[in-house]
Amino acid sequence: MEVTQKKFDPAMAYTATPLPPARWSSYDETPFELEGFAFRKPGDPLRRLPESRPECAFSEAVDVYANHSAGGVLRFRSDSPFVAVRATVTCHNNSADIMSIGRSGFDLYMDGAFIAVTRKNYDELSFPTHSFAGVLTLPEEPERKMHEFELYFPLYARVDFFEIGVAPSARVEPPRPRRNSSPVVFYGTSIIHGCCASRPGLAETAQLARLLDRPVLNFGFAGSAKGEPELAETLARVENPALFLLDYDANVDLDQLEQTLPRFTDILRERHPTVPIVTISQLRIPAEREEGAATRLRRSAIHRANCERRRAMGDPAVYFLDGFDLLGESFAECFVDAVHPNDVGFLRVSEKLAAFLRGNRLA
Repeated sequence: MEVTQKKFDPAMAYTATPLPPARWSSYDETPFELEGFAFRKPGDPLRRLPESRPECAFSEAVDVYANHSAGGVLRFRSDSPFVAVRATVTCHNNSADIMSIGRSGFDLYMDGAFIAVTRKNYDELSFPTHSFAGVLTLPEEPERKMHEFELYFPLYARVDFFEIGVAPSARVEPPRPRRNSSPVVFYGTSIIHGCCASRPGLAETAQLARLLDRPVLNFGFAGSAKGEPELAETLARVENPALFLLDYDANVDLDQLEQTLPRFTDILRERHPTVPIVTISQLRIPAEREEGAATRLRRSAIHRANCERRRAMGDPAVYFLDGFDLLGESFAECFVDAVHPNDVGFLRVSEKLAAFLRGNRLA
């Protein structure tokens, strides 16, 4: 028997509205500025890593996840009364707890504050690939003014097609320059990838970029950041990095951490002799009890030993940040699935991390 499901909440019963007349552009067109893809050339697919090659081959998982647009943000100035998006995205079937908008949607910030998100009826979308269009309506103004915009790209999807639309008569200009254009290079787990952020602009890397007013490159690979030398060699190729953040602790066991962390650090240091490197241990999770304290202490000891080893070599620019304290006293309320932070958790971590970097004059 067919069951008819009524839509009781008008706010949730979303139906796409017709797109207004618009002037459409790609992310590579002037004056739009696309951040987040350090190895990409204009016209190439949105990929966070260079193509895998025999002499520097990535794992299968990393190679797949590198196609996700996590950390991508399109920056521009405009007086358009709306911003429209047309896109086709492909998801990977391994995302049980990931929020739908964060997984495959776009969200828009205006003058540094969240303003709108692409809405879709997820009950009616095809999987794994689906196309959609949406209008991000902005507040009405008696006279349209120029505003700074940042459009954040999906965290857990490959973007196969994308166009941005503004009103036909709208002005579009380059965004204001960042306070510092040198990027922070952030390598890590599904948490860095953005898992469970309710929308892309709330991922840790996106929040950190806004707090520091500089690009933050998202090299999070869910369950697959193992501290491989191939990744270290690749990240070392990022041009003019301001800082390296290594937060892959939760994807490896104690032996793997002890084996990979020194080598990963050394590879980065060979290419960048003075760029600060911060290693971060995993967050305190709700299931952590006293019996886990010994393991955590051993992990922390590995991080500290790596710092001391580098300092003994005359390298003072390697730091350790203990993840145990990043979420504060009510840490258990900061999770979605007892592993990945919720939006409150991402906010707390990014604020603590920004404070640590500023306090040590690293950003």
